[in-house]
Amino acid sequence: MPLAECVPDLYLDRIRPGGRLDRWYLRRDLPLALPQTDTTLTLRELADFTLTVNGRQLTVNVAETIDSLRHTLAPDRRRLAGLTQGDPTEPNIADPLCWLDFEFAGRNTVAGEAANLLWYLMALGGWLVPRYQPDVYARTLRLALPPRSRPRIEHLELHPSSRHIDVRYSWNTGPGRTAAISSALDGLRGENGSGLEEIRAFLALRILGVIPPSRLTGHDFLLVLIKLTESQDPLTTLDTFFSTAPAPHPHPGERSSNVPAPA
Repeated sequence: MPLAECVPDLYLDRIRPGGRLDRWYLRRDLPLALPQTDTTLTLRELADFTLTVNGRQLTVNVAETIDSLRHTLAPDRRRLAGLTQGDPTEPNIADPLCWLDFEFAGRNTVAGEAANLLWYLMALGGWLVPRYQPDVYARTLRLALPPRSRPRIEHLELHPSSRHIDVRYSWNTGPGRTAAISSALDGLRGENGSGLEEIRAFLALRILGVIPPSRLTGHDFLLVLIKLTESQDPLTTLDTFFSTAPAPHPHPGERSSNVPAPA
């Protein structure tokens, strides 16, 4: 089915010229305050730097990525599609069990739905939404507990003279999300061990198009940009992109303020 015949709000409306991605990323040169330094770079300046991220060479170029997405997600390009709920995320699961998004339900691409679910499990649900859109969970979930784990930049070293940045990060998720990611990947993984190619463009659009970058801290914005760049690297597989580290166990004396003490 041509992408133009699918529900437009999740993808085509966001990627079109003048749409959300243009407004958020291209109309002005966004600043990025590099964590663990006193330096702020714009996105255009960052594109002229090379990065070594967890031992891997990357270049972050958001404008180039958006241009590539417009080509890949052309309205007349045919995709495997079906009648789906439209946005498989926690706030859209009702009790008794019913998966439905009244805004986005309808004809949607299978690859887009997979990208939505995986990025929500990986980043949005346990990190970005509760941190930057807490009203979503407060409005839709009966028990909106604060996240106990999140991705972290462990080390960053800037080399201005060589225009290079060394970054080491860890991506921590809770055990429930880790198990859900593993189960979802089992269904997507191809015979050659990688099924990322099918969802690559939809994943990038999801990474860029949900939380306004102007609201993110420099630390969180850089992590988002790193995952965006990893998602578009042809050498990235499903397993490497969605690799997570176990969340650290809280100290026995620690207790969430949302959980009552034992009687």
